[in-house]
Amino acid sequence: MSEDEWLTGTDLTAHVRFALDRLSARRQRLLAAGFCRSALDLFDDPDLIKSLDVVERFADGRVPTAEVERARKVCREIAQQAYDTYVRRIDDRGENGGALRESVRSEFAWALAYAATTPLPIEDVGRRVIWAAAQVRAGVVQTMPFPSTALEAADAEQHASAVAVVREVTGNPFRPPLFYRDWQTATAVALAAQMYESRDFSAMPILADALQDAGCDDEHVLAHCRGEGRHTRGCWVLDLVLGKD
Repeated sequence: MSEDEWLTGTDLTAHVRFALDRLSARRQRLLAAGFCRSALDLFDDPDLIKSLDVVERFADGRVPTAEVERARKVCREIAQQAYDTYVRRIDDRGENGGALRESVRSEFAWALAYAATTPLPIEDVGRRVIWAAAQVRAGVVQTMPFPSTALEAADAEQHASAVAVVREVTGNPFRPPLFYRDWQTATAVALAAQMYESRDFSAMPILADALQDAGCDDEHVLAHCRGEGRHTRGCWVLDLVLGKD
């Protein structure tokens, strides 16, 4: 893969496979969780949201294996129940809206179950999230192999969103940053820690100012903080500031 392909491409498989060897087990798990977070606004199941929180805390070593296994089982049960309901509703032509809801709920629950699995099938997590989110955005449940322009457009949009998550966690492998300890000031670390814990990344531009005040002149670090992209736990800049692997 070239640097241009890394920065502009939307091939999820190519990006995930190129990134994996460069990511620790923690960041791989957070990448899987990041795929799920990227579409969380489309889903409101409290049990799935709770399970995603468990996956993220497991990545950081904050919960035991037994807890993430319980979360995985909950997600599997939700996925199967939703699929069974979907099958019943798809046979009733007056219930297509209900069928769509259950189809995407099943797909998203499977994605979360995979995110809680070891070994971790990261690419499968991404593809499940893409498919679930694309169906929601297009308002179409694909039951037969017939083309849908709306679904194809939504699928392409979700692929681009998923690849952006890969870049968010990995950074640019072609330009690894030189990050100096002097830049890890109390202010910068406090800002990064607050955002990491709260998942509210609105202070990223302020973090850029704090890093710049500390002497940071890495244009890629500063641009990432000041850019408009979505951030998530595992963000490569936050990990640098917090000293996380």
